[in-house]
Amino acid sequence: MADPVILYGPTFGDELAAAGWGGLPISWSPYEIFGRQNCTPEQDAGLQSVINAHDPTKKQAPTLTIDEFISRWTNAEYLALLKKRRDDIAANKIGNAKNWDQVCGGEMVNCNKQKTQSLKADLVTDGILTQARADVIFS
Repeated sequence: MADPVILYGPTFGDELAAAGWGGLPISWSPYEIFGRQNCTPEQDAGLQSVINAHDPTKKQAPTLTIDEFISRWTNAEYLALLKKRRDDIAANKIGNAKNWDQVCGGEMVNCNKQKTQSLKADLVTDGILTQARADVIFS
């Protein structure tokens, strides 16, 4: 007998939360969803949209110590970040400085969190990192 096909991989819960459906009255195993009958039609449609987009083979990004995270940056990239923070402060703008502080303010950086992914996107938009380098640093 063949092994059952994994339908809901390790990123499924994060994807539900990112889509705004993290509080649904469901649970799941790698092979099935339980409690879907408890969802409203709107919730069920939202759940289905996440299921349709979900890749069960996708791996979760790691949780890194602050030291591991920062050591992934080149000196030039880190200097560009510091200069951007300095310029934002001089212009009385928060910029990505607050996101950086929230992401790096604890002992670990959870690369799966929405705040971390927002910081990653902002750093690319601001030209501090290329998309390719951001993908390396945040994965």
